[in-house]
Amino acid sequence: MIDWTGDENIHRIVKRDVPHTERWTVPTLNDLPDWMVEEARALAQASSLSAVRYLRFYVARQYASSAEDFIEDVLLKLQKQQRLAQRI
Repeated sequence: MIDWTGDENIHRIVKRDVPHTERWTVPTLNDLPDWMVEEARALAQASSLSAVRYLRFYVARQYASSAEDFIEDVLLKLQKQQRLAQRI
């Protein structure tokens, strides 16, 4: 089985060094700091799969399985609503 949240993959996704000790350091998706939400949102715009891998690297295992829903319901939905509001 391929470990899609492995260190090598996270380095390729965020294009910076990420210490292995940062893995699973965020207790829940709701605990993401603002800068991580923005980074995940930028990743999701380019690739939902990269955003899922990013979140699954940082978020505690028991909550990481909700990454896909978080991306759709929070990261991308909010952005779509903001674009619609700008048009009005």
